[in-house]
Amino acid sequence: TVPDVPAEPLISFAQKRQLRDLRDEIVDIAINCGFKKHPATVMVSLNTYMGVEKYDQIRMNDFDMAQDYLQTQKDALSSYSAHIQQIADLRRQIFDAINLHGRVSIRQLLTEEISTTQLEDLYRTVISEK
Repeated sequence: TVPDVPAEPLISFAQKRQLRDLRDEIVDIAINCGFKKHPATVMVSLNTYMGVEKYDQIRMNDFDMAQDYLQTQKDALSSYSAHIQQIADLRRQIFDAINLHGRVSIRQLLTEEISTTQLEDLYRTVISEK
């Protein structure tokens, strides 16, 4: 008879909690960026990456790999979120400068779809005419 090979231990409750916390952070950042991201979608992606059906089947030796995978997802979304915020801040500054010079109503700008490039061109025009 072949002796039973002990199964590798699976991740602990605390490690599961860490993965769920990362998942929740990813979902929150995604939603703040305007994406519809469901917690289950994040976990399916992790499961696929780790080659398991459910995240609680991840082996303890593979926990760092699973955590790194989710952290990478979080970092990428955080970077994107920061970029979106920078663009929003720039647009707000331009709106304020244009409105300050009284050339175009801020209400008018907000009701029209205007690209960042168009907005920058308008800003340069308004500022150069003061």
